[in-house]
Amino acid sequence: TWEMVAAALAHFRESNPSAAHLVYAGDTIKHSSPAEDDKADTYISRFIELAREHGFSAENIFVAQGNNDGPHDQPLSPKWARAVAASGLVPFEDQAPCLNGSYYSKCTASGVCGIVVNTDLEVYGSGDEEAEDKAAHKAALSAKQVRFILEAKQQQRVWVAAKAQEFQRRGQPYFMVGHHPQLKDFYQEQRAFKGGLAGHLHLFIPTGLRASRLTVLPGYTSMAFTQGYLQGRLQGDAEIGLRGWWHLVRYDYKHSCFFVAGSSCSGAGALLV
Repeated sequence: TWEMVAAALAHFRESNPSAAHLVYAGDTIKHSSPAEDDKADTYISRFIELAREHGFSAENIFVAQGNNDGPHDQPLSPKWARAVAASGLVPFEDQAPCLNGSYYSKCTASGVCGIVVNTDLEVYGSGDEEAEDKAAHKAALSAKQVRFILEAKQQQRVWVAAKAQEFQRRGQPYFMVGHHPQLKDFYQEQRAFKGGLAGHLHLFIPTGLRASRLTVLPGYTSMAFTQGYLQGRLQGDAEIGLRGWWHLVRYDYKHSCFFVAGSSCSGAGALLV
């Protein structure tokens, strides 16, 4: 699996040698694998390490916690949070929210600003089966633990709203990233807001089709038709608009090659690995 992740990063870097930013919407641990739950720090650290090896600086990497990035029964993943906070990705002033709830914000030197949301926390208690609401396992937790999670959920809502207002007051364009499409519930109708990037559904849904100003990023390490990675533009004031299949770079497992969606391994732009 790590070889495949490295291959995708290498392919992107070869195709986009000057690209600066990487956005990852989470789910690093193998799904439905309780034995791996305790390795959230190891997995996200390895992902960040590979990204840096392929030319992405820590300042320019945005990673969100997925529902498969820690305990299967609760939306707070201390190991993931500590690893990300210590990686150089999170600025000093946002260390506390990262460590306490796996959410943070930052602006890069080139002016790209993002708010990273722990949507696993947001969907907790929603009863949403598609979101894999971990409240289904709350019988295994103490009442104190459940209360702490619900308080953390409310604290994140207040923090994200305040951070969005701060960017708006500064006239600073920003985007949001989180694992679940419920990221849209944090949107504010502001001129500064450029859009949201989510995942979870394991397929590419172009900007605006699932929800206004929401782009759903594809999964990668499985063999569905829409698996791959997206390439697009974050810099500038324009809203994020990944509306065409040409933004999707697919991987053909049978022939071991990358190609832009709509083409094939034998077409122009294909690269064997």
